[in-house]
Amino acid sequence: MNTEPLTTSPTPLRDRKLVTPPFWLVAVFLVMVVLSWIPLVVIARARVSKSEQPRIILFKGMGEQPRYETQNFSPVFADGRAMRPPVPGTIARGDMTEPTAYLTGYTLGDDNNAAFITDFPAELKIDRRLLERGRTEYNVYCLPCHGADGAGNGPVNRAALIRPGSWIPAANLHDDLILSRPVGHLYNTIVHGIRSMPPYAAQIQNIEDRWAIVAYVRALQLSQDAGGVEPKN
Repeated sequence: MNTEPLTTSPTPLRDRKLVTPPFWLVAVFLVMVVLSWIPLVVIARARVSKSEQPRIILFKGMGEQPRYETQNFSPVFADGRAMRPPVPGTIARGDMTEPTAYLTGYTLGDDNNAAFITDFPAELKIDRRLLERGRTEYNVYCLPCHGADGAGNGPVNRAALIRPGSWIPAANLHDDLILSRPVGHLYNTIVHGIRSMPPYAAQIQNIEDRWAIVAYVRALQLSQDAGGVEPKN
C-alpha cells in the first residue's frame, strides 16, 4: 500500500472563480430573451385593438366553418348555385297550425271575412289560476302604461305627460268603446297592437298567457261595476 504523502493539495473554495462567459454569448442570450417577449406584446395588442380583417383562428373547430356567401357559385350542384331552392313539400315553421280562434281571436266566415269571437275559446278554463297568471303578465306588460286599475294612468304614461312631446295617452280600459269590444278584439290588440300601441306578440309568445291577460282585463272591467251587481241568495 502506497503511504507516500500527497505532494499537492486541492485549491481552496475561496480561491476558485467562476468562468465569465464571452460577451457575444451574453449578448445573444439577452437578444433571445427580448425576442421572446414579442409574441406576448403582439397578442396583448391584438386583444385591445380593432381591425376590419377577420381574426386568425388556428383551430377552427365548429366555431368558424367555411361557408358560401349570398349569390355565390358552387361547383357542388349542377346548376352552380350556392343558394338552394326549398325542397318540394317544405312547409314554413308554424304554417301547419290551423288558424283557429284560440290562436287568432277571430273566425272566418263563408265570405272569408274575419269576425272577432265574443266568448273565450273552449280550449281555455277560466279559473283562479288563469286570472292569477293574467294579473302577473298584465303587471309586467300592461301596467306601465294602463295602470294597475286599467284606467290608463300608469307610471310610463304619467312620466310622458309631464314632458313636451307627441305622447298619446294610454287608453282607459274602462271606456265604453273598449268595454264594447269582444274578447277576440282584445286578444288581437295584444298580438298585433292598435294605433300607437305596439304589438306584444314577441314578448308574450305563450298563447294561454295572452288569453290570461284578456281574462284579467275583463275582470278589471267588471270590478268597476261591482257595486251595481245584485248579490245572489
